[in-house]
Amino acid sequence: MTLESLTDDAVRQIEEVFSKKLTAQETEKVSKIVENTLIKAVTGVTKHYVDAALICCGPEADMAHKIKEEVEAKKHALFGNLISLR
Repeated sequence: MTLESLTDDAVRQIEEVFSKKLTAQETEKVSKIVENTLIKAVTGVTKHYVDAALICCGPEADMAHKIKEEVEAKKHALFGNLISLR
């Protein structure tokens, strides 16, 4: 599932709740809310897993840093994907 399809699905569900089709401006605003929520969620989860990797791999600090770098790279790719939704 792509971020765009997740956002589209969230907007569709919101439209169903209000039983009306959103205008283009409303859809854009709702999409930004969903996007910001996804960014907050990803940031929180990323921090949690990076912290866990650092604790778990404490004696092997090099491995922990490699994991952190990989997670950060994936997070930045995800943010780029989210920004392209605009």
